[in-house]
Amino acid sequence: MRPQAQITPEEYKAAREELRSIDARPIKKVAEAKARKQKRLRVRLDKARQKAEAVANQEDVPLKQKMREIEKLYAQARAGKGKKKGGGSRSEQYKAQKKGPRLDKRMRKDQRGQQRAEKRMGGKGKKAAGGVKAGKAGKNRRR
Repeated sequence: MRPQAQITPEEYKAAREELRSIDARPIKKVAEAKARKQKRLRVRLDKARQKAEAVANQEDVPLKQKMREIEKLYAQARAGKGKKKGGGSRSEQYKAQKKGPRLDKRMRKDQRGQQRAEKRMGGKGKKAAGGVKAGKAGKNRRR
């Protein structure tokens, strides 16, 4: 093993301060994402400004209604409404499509069996549950 290099407490403190200053800086990817978000906001506000100018130039509309419309346009631009949401990953689409309670293996098998029985019956009705006829006790009945 190599012996550890001897450093003075001042050198240690200087190195530690340097690392702290590096850690305090924002992460590059985060900074880029924030810049993209700001850019999108600027674009939306520019579009809203153009629409607001068109609304302001209308002569047959009362001033109060124009003001309300312009405020609404800017509020929508700041909120970022009107964007279409993507489909998401396939697993998210599948999860969104599933309906009903979560089922364990036994419940799933029972459900499949019921579906098969309904298919055999032609969808005429449900069979008696359990396969035992009502009113009759099996010979292996507990006493």
